[in-house]
Amino acid sequence: MTQRLIVIGGVAAGMSAAARARRTNRSLEVEVYEKGSFISFAACGMPYMIAGEVPDYRDLIARTPEQMAAQGVAVHLHHEALAINPATHTVTIRDAEGNEFTRSYSRLVIATGASPIRPATPGSHLEGIFALRPLESGLAVRQFVEERNPQKAMVIGGGYVGVEMAETLRGLGLQVKMLIRSGKVLRTTLDDDMRTLVEDELAQQGVTIIQGTPSACEGRDRIEAIVASIGRYPADMVLLGMGVRPNVEISSHAGVALGVTGAIATDKRMRTNLPEVYAAGDCTEAHHLVTGRPAHIPLGTTANKQGRVAGDQAAGGTETFR
Repeated sequence: MTQRLIVIGGVAAGMSAAARARRTNRSLEVEVYEKGSFISFAACGMPYMIAGEVPDYRDLIARTPEQMAAQGVAVHLHHEALAINPATHTVTIRDAEGNEFTRSYSRLVIATGASPIRPATPGSHLEGIFALRPLESGLAVRQFVEERNPQKAMVIGGGYVGVEMAETLRGLGLQVKMLIRSGKVLRTTLDDDMRTLVEDELAQQGVTIIQGTPSACEGRDRIEAIVASIGRYPADMVLLGMGVRPNVEISSHAGVALGVTGAIATDKRMRTNLPEVYAAGDCTEAHHLVTGRPAHIPLGTTANKQGRVAGDQAAGGTETFR
């Protein structure tokens, strides 16, 4: 009887899992369900696509559904997984037309990723407020800059995305301010002596760093200003870089155990607590070699490695995530 692997999510972890599973077991039927319009895209390259350094967004796409089909992996775009039923080994899926159906699996890889954190403030969904996650979001930012010609940008958050987008928007000629709760960029990434060099460079490039948190987003239909704890700052576009939350709703409803970080708990084989169900990427936590504790590290490098392990294990291999 043919064995079927279903992968929920088609970006870094999901496509790594699908490709590795297919290579490990050629007789395995592999299906990927992705709710977005693209698979296997380089999310880290989006700031450079927005800046124009990557002129064509298609240069960020590593694999297409057609290329994966040639390798024996069936990819279904605009298909959202709604529910997992571990008792019947099925997944309920909704397609682009709104039709719902179920597919049975022998093994399942959950790679549902993470979603950007938005400020819990009035007006946080006004036009002109963006958060980078799917490739569509990067295209939307580029289109907005090209068509609306914004002059003043506020970047909320000082992590990787915040710093990269501050550089990008400044290079496009916008006035840029960064609103950071701690007042420090890359606080959890760099030691103070290195972080100071980055902040000095940002200042030399005309980026203003403000310590504070947003309390309101003002505007009628489009963003006009950010109100923070220490003042009001005009802005005709806002880029959110406040971090992400793992997408675990479908998993927790199915009985998949979550860990202390709020992401899916996995072992070194990327197995969850449910039989034949694996998880990988930004929706998972894993053992941290340095701290010895579970960690949620939503980065593409981690996701790709975890995806390869999950796919290998789901296909009967022996790889582990070290």
